[in-house]
Amino acid sequence: MVISLRHGDEVTSVAFSPDGTLLASATMNRRFISGVSPADQGDEQWITLYTLMQRAFRMFDVLALIAMLVDFMGITNTLTMNVMKRTQEIGMLRAVVMTRGQVVCMVLSEAALMGLIGGVMGLVFGVVFSRLFLSAMTSMSGTA
Repeated sequence: MVISLRHGDEVTSVAFSPDGTLLASATMNRRFISGVSPADQGDEQWITLYTLMQRAFRMFDVLALIAMLVDFMGITNTLTMNVMKRTQEIGMLRAVVMTRGQVVCMVLSEAALMGLIGGVMGLVFGVVFSRLFLSAMTSMSGTA
């Protein structure tokens, strides 16, 4: 059985065997694991725990990088399609008043605004869903 307590950025987990003896305890942070003291087993559990946690953190970093690349490609595609659909409008604006730099500034402003709105929406949904999942996991584990 594993009991986890959360305090700020740190999570302390204690593992017990079915007969109630302490197997290991660990205080974990996003990038650092410290204070692991296996009671009955040796240092192999600490090394295994540390290795698994580092692999998990690396996997999440890679997933975040992939998500950012997909977002970048989506924004680039959207802006390209926007410019292609508005070719006549941009041509008319260039013929009447706008310089090339002003057209570029207009397109980049639209991109920045779209990125800002998407970032704020992603942040709001991320906070809401993470709290929802955290409360569901806490209620399922019984460590409220």
